[in-house]
Formats: sequence, structure tokens, C-alpha cells
Amino acid sequence: MELFSPHAFATTVILRPLAQGTVTPPIAFSLKDPRTILSALFLIHYANRAIISPARSPPRSKSHVIIVLFAILFNLVNGYLLGAYITSPSAFSFLVSNPASPSAFSRPSFWIGIGLWAAGFAGNVIHDEILFDIRRKALQKKAEDKTDDKPHYGIPYGYLYRFISYPNYFCEWVEWIGYALIGAPFP
Repeated sequence: MELFSPHAFATTVILRPLAQGTVTPPIAFSLKDPRTILSALFLIHYANRAIISPARSPPRSKSHVIIVLFAILFNLVNGYLLGAYITSPSAFSFLVSNPASPSAFSRPSFWIGIGLWAAGFAGNVIHDEILFDIRRKALQKKAEDKTDDKPHYGIPYGYLYRFISYPNYFCEWVEWIGYALIGAPFP
């Protein structure tokens, strides 16, 4: 269900719906174009979320079909909106070429956003792995105790679990706040 977001994003970046009829050039796909960095960070997040993380994750409980459908809808809208924004004339004007303001690379908010995104991404992966280990151990214990039908629970420890209950979600918020700062039109 998360694969829909990068697909919608990539399709929208190629079609550039808000840039039609303007002189806004397409993304250069060069590290000199901040829109390339925004696109890469988005795609890295969803490569982890939609491909790598499910491959590393032990089996999960089944989800109701309505949850899956709403997740697909959200991911389609999310990918479209971010792709449309990144290729829009307004994003181009303050990220790439606006004589009235410095380029994105010279703004502190850009670099702070990169740091927050990286820290949030790393924290999300680390804390998810702790939960995966608990689930793997529970499945192993259940396989060893063939007569035991009771669910096995574990309490996550370490890193931010010492301070908050859901650090994986917190780190994802940090990641997306950083992403917003990278593309935000302020110093």
C-alpha cells in the first residue's frame, strides 16, 4: 500500500501539472538542484517504508481491507501533492532561482532540515528494528512452545524507548519536519 506514494510522486514529477504553460524547467536531477535532493529523500523514505522494511519485518497480523484502501488513498494523494509542489513554479522560484533571496543551499533551514531528516530516518529504522526483534523472538518462542496459543508480548528497551512509548513514530515526525524545512520558503 505504501508503494503507491512513490509511484504517484514519480508520475507527478514527470507530468509537472502545476508547471504546464510556465517557463519553469523540469528537475535537473543534479545535486545542484535542491529539488533533486527533496525528491531523493522522499524516494529513500518510501524505498525503506515500502520495500526494505516489509522485507525485514516478521509476519504481522492481518489488516482490514478498509485500512488498506484508506492507506492507498492517502499515499496516492501524498505522492501527488509533494510531486506537484516540488515541480511547481513557486518551489522553483525560492529553491532554485530567486534573485531576491539566497539559494536553498545557503539557507540554514535547508541544512537543519537535512540534519533532522537524516536523524529522523535513522531513528525510525533503529526503533523499528527493535520492534521487529521482539516480534521475531515471540514467533520463535511460539514455534518452540507448540501447545501454547497465548500471544507473547515484549517490552522494547533502549534508545528513545527509555523516554517515550513510540519513538519510531516520533522519529518519523522528526523526519517529515526536517523534510518540510528543506522545502520551506524561509531562511
